[in-house]
Amino acid sequence: MRTVLLSLATALAAFLPPAAAAPERREDLAALLAGVDGIGVPGVPGPLCVVGDDAFAVVTAAADGHPAPVVAAARSGRGRVVAFGHNGYLSPAAAGAERLFENAVRWCAGRAAPKAVAPPVAVYLAEEAAAFLRGRGFAVEEVRDPAEPGPAKVLVLDAASIPTPEAERSIARFVRAGGGLVTASLGWGAFRDVFAEYRALPPEDRPKSDAEKRDQLMVRLSRRVAKDLGPFFSRWGIPVSEAARARVADLPDFEPAEMAEFAR
Repeated sequence: MRTVLLSLATALAAFLPPAAAAPERREDLAALLAGVDGIGVPGVPGPLCVVGDDAFAVVTAAADGHPAPVVAAARSGRGRVVAFGHNGYLSPAAAGAERLFENAVRWCAGRAAPKAVAPPVAVYLAEEAAAFLRGRGFAVEEVRDPAEPGPAKVLVLDAASIPTPEAERSIARFVRAGGGLVTASLGWGAFRDVFAEYRALPPEDRPKSDAEKRDQLMVRLSRRVAKDLGPFFSRWGIPVSEAARARVADLPDFEPAEMAEFAR
C-alpha cells in the first residue's frame, strides 16, 4: 500500500487558504494530525474540493505536480466535518489511517485530547468503522437511519449512502447544531458508468465533433446522476447546445450553493 507523507511546512502550508494562518486553524490541524506521519492510500482517492473560509485541507498529495487535498475538514455552524477522499478510509486499519481516523472522530466531537472520554458515535452502514471505533473505546451505535443519530456526538457514514435528500438536510441540521460528521466517498462512479456507455457505443453513435462530445457528456452524466447539469456546465464556461439542454429539462437542476457567486 502506498503512503501519503505529511509535510506541514510545505504541502499544507502552501495549499491552505489565508484563513488557515489563524491560531484556531493551527490548533485544528494539530489536533487532527497528532501522532500522524502519513496515511495509506486505498485505491485511488479522489481530490476534494475545499470551499469557504471555514474549510481547510488536512492531508494533501501530489496530483499532476500540484498538491491536492485527500482529507479535508470544516466547521459548519457549531459543528465540524471531516471528509476523506475515498470510502476505503472507512476501514481505517486496512487503509493505514487508524490514528487520523480516531483523531477525526474526536475532533468532530470537540474532544481532541487522546485521553478525553470517548464520545458516543452513530455509524451508518460502515461496519468496519464501527468495529474499529469500538476497539478504541468509543460507544458506538449502528443506526438504521442516518437522519436519526440519537444521542451521538458524531455521525460516521459514506456520503454516497445517504438515502434521501431529506436525510441529507437532517444531517446538515445535526452538524450546524453542534454535531460532528466523519464521512468518505468516491466521486468517480458516475464517470465510470458514462465511460462504460461510451465504450459500448457502435461507431455510428459516437460523437463526431467537440460540440457533440460536450453535449453527450452533459446529457449522459445528467441522466446518470438524475440532475440537470446544464447550468453547472454553463457556470464553468462549457458550451452545450439547446437541444442537449432540452433532453435533460425534465431533471431537477444541479447548481451547488457554492456556485451562486458565478451567477452574478
